Amino acid sequence: MQSIRHGLAQGQRLGWQGQAGQCVEVRRGRVEVEEILWVESQLLCVRQRLGPGSCYVLHSSGWVSVQAVSAAELSLPAPLVDCAAWRRLGRWLAGGWRGLCAEWMGAGRGWRAHGR
Repeated sequence: MQSIRHGLAQGQRLGWQGQAGQCVEVRRGRVEVEEILWVESQLLCVRQRLGPGSCYVLHSSGWVSVQAVSAAELSLPAPLVDCAAWRRLGRWLAGGWRGLCAEWMGAGRGWRAHGR
């Protein structure tokens, strides 16, 4: 799996929508990871301080933020892109548009209805 490295200055914060099982690796510096969990109808905020060489695995999918206690470098997994889903959406939208145009033209409201 490919990863992306992020450099953070002291006090800088990085936030993203994390996925359960995703690993945050600290390459250098110190950071504080904050993960929000929904447990038995309660919101819990989990905070963990990590040093160089440490790794934190996300417990669940949701909002995650990392703040640099000192200048730090993180390694996060690169986001996965499902191209097939985008292609299906494009085909669905194109098919729906053609259907709407045909219905509109067939109902006598198109340019033919105006005698052009």
